[in-house]
Amino acid sequence: MNTTNNSSFVSYEANCLKLQIDCGCFDNMQIFSSEEEKINESSRLLQISNVSSYYDCKVFAENAKLKEMVLKKLSGKNEANTAPPCPRCGSDRYSISAQRRSADEPMNHEIHCPTCNNIEFK
Repeated sequence: MNTTNNSSFVSYEANCLKLQIDCGCFDNMQIFSSEEEKINESSRLLQISNVSSYYDCKVFAENAKLKEMVLKKLSGKNEANTAPPCPRCGSDRYSISAQRRSADEPMNHEIHCPTCNNIEFK
């Protein structure tokens, strides 16, 4: 992936994380000590433009297991070189195999485009 696509990818992931914070996905982990801290972190995510600032996020700083899981998702499951280009915008995409439900459910195979936010399920 070139630098432009990496930047788009980081922005895409930061926006996804912002939505998770805004929707309260991390509330039970008690990462944020106040609503103001949660709002500040959510706002900071909108300005992230590189990978290192993305991983400086409070969600990862407070939860090493979550950071490890996301790193595995982004590095171990990232198959950007084998995923076909996006049919909408032509950008590089990455594939993810994810277990979203219980272990007896089949894996989801998804192809994500960080440029136009298109997700294709296989």
